[in-house]
Amino acid sequence: MRKIVFALFVCVAMAGHAFAAPVITFYKKQGESNVDCRITMGNGTVNFKSSSNACTNDDDYYFSVSGAQDGVQFGIYNNPDCRTNESYATYKMGNGDASGNIRITAVDASRGLSSGTLIHDSLRSGGASGGGQLHGKVSCLKVTGMRSSEAMQILPK
Repeated sequence: MRKIVFALFVCVAMAGHAFAAPVITFYKKQGESNVDCRITMGNGTVNFKSSSNACTNDDDYYFSVSGAQDGVQFGIYNNPDCRTNESYATYKMGNGDASGNIRITAVDASRGLSSGTLIHDSLRSGGASGGGQLHGKVSCLKVTGMRSSEAMQILPK
């Protein structure tokens, strides 16, 4: 009986940790010293041109992820509606480094790489990208593959 109770406790504890939503942080040209915005990732999109948005449109060069989750896919787009008619780059997330993080990465790091190519920290290319400049032109984030149904939220810097 004790083994069953212990196993149940471990499963509940692990499940709570496994489903915490990842947070993506966007950085301006100066990199880690200049955070633009932080977003709790959920399935859906965030339009950076939206007036109620805390992310600056056309100003981000880098991103990092804390609490990475295997299987989550995301795209970073120049188009504010996350369309592919302008520059964009897509990514597939693994579980991150030993701490569950993906270190600072250029927004266009996956461009030109075939799908599944390892970039670093279990971050892989999503295999889709469009031409033109993306760094300093980020206008939209699109996320799919999240296990929870939570919506994306803009967090305080």
